[in-house]
Amino acid sequence: MKVNPQSFEEKIKEAQKLYLDHQYEKALEKYLQIEQELPSEDENLPVVQLEIGWTYYAMKDYRQAIPYLEKGITSLPEDKYPRELFDCLQMLGFASEGIHDYSSAMKWFQKALQLPVEEKAKAMLSFHLGKLLFSLTKYDEAKKYLEPLLKGKPALLDSSFLQTIRYFLGFIAISEDDYSRAMTYFQEYISHAPDEKNKAPGYYGLAFIHNARKEFTAVVDACKKVIQLDPEFFDKESIAYFLCMAYMQLEMWEELDMFFRELQNNYPEGRYSEVYPIFEKALKERKVPGKKEKASKGKSELFSSDEDESHKD
Repeated sequence: MKVNPQSFEEKIKEAQKLYLDHQYEKALEKYLQIEQELPSEDENLPVVQLEIGWTYYAMKDYRQAIPYLEKGITSLPEDKYPRELFDCLQMLGFASEGIHDYSSAMKWFQKALQLPVEEKAKAMLSFHLGKLLFSLTKYDEAKKYLEPLLKGKPALLDSSFLQTIRYFLGFIAISEDDYSRAMTYFQEYISHAPDEKNKAPGYYGLAFIHNARKEFTAVVDACKKVIQLDPEFFDKESIAYFLCMAYMQLEMWEELDMFFRELQNNYPEGRYSEVYPIFEKALKERKVPGKKEKASKGKSELFSSDEDESHKD
């Protein structure tokens, strides 16, 4: 059945108006009706399917959005509509991420980055891809996207994004035992912070470094700085653990007792609960455990799953 061009134009405009008015369910109903009326060979069909995909995405129905977006991008040849195609590929990546299909998300993001669009758009997507890879602990891959943004194209991103990149690269360097490089990133983070409170994540990173280096006096200083700058810091558990470890190694028993009770009361089954018996024994015997009893956690375990909580965009 051939669709009347005027009728099609009126219906599509009506659906688009509903979409722009955030009446997504009504818009979707109109779009699906138009899709059913169009023959499979109609040149307008991929465009309609694309708009259906956008509408499902706006409704956060990502599983429905993905197949429609995949069909719709056939109407966007790269040489004619690079920016439109970039936006759709990016949306496919976000939708895939929304259903925890991270391999597909990375595929769509990487494909989008190959398109000839403005550098700022690419920089923002590179940042998001690097952030995703960091959250998946794919640190080597994350660095490939994050380092160039900080070193070669800092003007393309706002300062808050550059701070997040310094933070991520600092923890990546710690995971590689490159404490000097990590120190540089966190010191840069502190120096670029817009106010005193926002320096706290930088000192948090320094606490990890000093703990790994067994510089326990410096651990105490860094942790106290975090608490001073931001009393509601997002990872108080790690701060309390680092202080307990440092006070035990420094044989500061009263301080250890105070912070250990706080750690134990607030996080009875927390990330560091496996070392609680060692703190208990140290307090009871008033001596630092021998090497065989050393209270430590693996480096990867020390990284909180919430490490980037204060950097969500």
